[in-house]
Amino acid sequence: MTRVGTQQPVRVEVYASVGAVADEWDRLADAAKVAPFLRPAWIQAWWEAFGGGRLEIVALRQGGSLTALIPLHQRLGRRL
Repeated sequence: MTRVGTQQPVRVEVYASVGAVADEWDRLADAAKVAPFLRPAWIQAWWEAFGGGRLEIVALRQGGSLTALIPLHQRLGRRL
């Protein structure tokens, strides 16, 4: 666990599917007013059409709330 700026604990979590964090991800996307391409439904559709290897959703939580995430594609020992 790491402490950043506000002194609230920061936790990194890794999920094996979009669905495991989709609801929180959508709420975060709404709050940040992001493009449709950064939402869980788009990532899930892309993964089903083009994905291979293993999908990892790396999420950052601060004070228990989802504050950031990034979908990563792991294949042949590399993360993209």
